[in-house]
Amino acid sequence: MMYLFTELGSSITRRDIEKEFERYGTLLEVWMSRTRPSFAFVVYKRDKDAAEAQKRTNGMELYGSFLTVSFAKTRGLSRRSSRNNSYRDSLRCYSCNRVGHFSRSCKEVNYGYRR
Repeated sequence: MMYLFTELGSSITRRDIEKEFERYGTLLEVWMSRTRPSFAFVVYKRDKDAAEAQKRTNGMELYGSFLTVSFAKTRGLSRRSSRNNSYRDSLRCYSCNRVGHFSRSCKEVNYGYRR
């Protein structure tokens, strides 16, 4: 599973992102921020598909906005968190801030996209 991060213009919708990125492989999730500046996470089933999508869509124009597409950085173990907390405690849901799941599987969120 691979995550792509893309910065978006204000006129682009989640469906626009889906249509563009599903050309390159099976999508597991598309999540868009609801605040500006807009960005999205696109999750592919296969790493190979994500790499192809990143290569082909980085710098392309979509509805008047130029996409900046890169691989998302994982939340790894930092020196500070390793001293104060365990690795598991630093992995929290962005939406509800609870430990044990990520935003893509949060049951308290009514927005986003799940396949």
